[in-house]
Amino acid sequence: MSWVVRPPETVKSGEFFSVSYSVTATDSFYHWAVENHIFSHRSTGLLVYWSTGLQGYWSTGLQVYRSTGLQVYRSTGVLVYWSTGLLVYRSTGLLVYRCTGLLVYRSTGLQVYWSTGLQVYRSTGLQVYRSTGLQVYRCTGLLVYWSTGLQGYRSTGVLVYWSTGLLVYRCTGLLVYRSTSLQVYWSTGLQVYRCTGLLVYWSTGLQVYWSTGVLVYWSTGLLVYRSTGLQVYWSTGLRVYRSTGLLVYRCTGLLVYRSTGLQVYWSTGLLVSRSTGVLVYWSTGLQVYWSTGVLVYWCTGLLVSRSTVVLVYWSTGVLVYWCTGLLVYRSTGLQVYWSTGVLVYWSTGLLVYWSQSVCPALLWLRHVS
Repeated sequence: MSWVVRPPETVKSGEFFSVSYSVTATDSFYHWAVENHIFSHRSTGLLVYWSTGLQGYWSTGLQVYRSTGLQVYRSTGVLVYWSTGLLVYRSTGLLVYRCTGLLVYRSTGLQVYWSTGLQVYRSTGLQVYRSTGLQVYRCTGLLVYWSTGLQGYRSTGVLVYWSTGLLVYRCTGLLVYRSTSLQVYWSTGLQVYRCTGLLVYWSTGLQVYWSTGVLVYWSTGLLVYRSTGLQVYWSTGLRVYRSTGLLVYRCTGLLVYRSTGLQVYWSTGLLVSRSTGVLVYWSTGLQVYWSTGVLVYWCTGLLVSRSTVVLVYWSTGVLVYWCTGLLVYRSTGLQVYWSTGVLVYWSTGLLVYWSQSVCPALLWLRHVS
């Protein structure tokens, strides 16, 4: 083999040879050593190796390889490949590809793409996108977004959101929430809830419930129920009912009715009335009244009074009194007493007695005469 040795001034830019050379031939292996130790070339058949300090180059026809420590670069025209252990990188102008087994990564400026079989991932700064056929996923920190056609889904840990036009849905386990501007809907199986500001509505089949802070309302057709803690209120048109455990209250205008089993109570202002079958009781402060059809009774302490239209009866233990207008009658066993103002009369069978307590002597004279 013949060699042409040129002086340093004739070396063109980009060539590997410069200054002077010493040639050593050993069968098919040739080694060139540069006297100033800038380049060191070696050829083994088709391969040509050269070194510039820390980097080692070699060429196999059209491809040029470069090694910088752990990385190995390869150039095929426009493409530049390099490898760092298991990773293989490829560059086509602005794009940079990286392969780690099944994954293929691609970088275009700020965005990084990678593929795992059917899925394609894209990263733009903080966000990571993934596509599996029709769905597109996007991850921004804790949030994961994905889209299936018109719907867009978003996940924040346990919560999953999705959007269909104006509606936004959210799912937390069994709950499904839906938002239409100011209103928020959610569903727990059979129940559907709706929130408009302070009100919370929910529906279980035919019934509709709503809540305003402490109060809970529900509706079954025409009835509207309201609950405040232990009490339950309901309304049928003009009437309002309230239940506190065993008692049921009903209000029609000014009257308030209350029921405890068989008894029904109602109130008109100060009066409290009670009904047990035929009897009707009512109370005005200290007095208690009751009625059995025609008769009306009232009680003030020890006295029990009874009225049959014009007559008024009352009792103080053993004595029974009755009044017919001005007359007041009193009965103690067989005797009947009555009074007309100053006079007091009593009767024992056929005899009729009367008394003027003002003058006992006159009474005695009248009796003697």
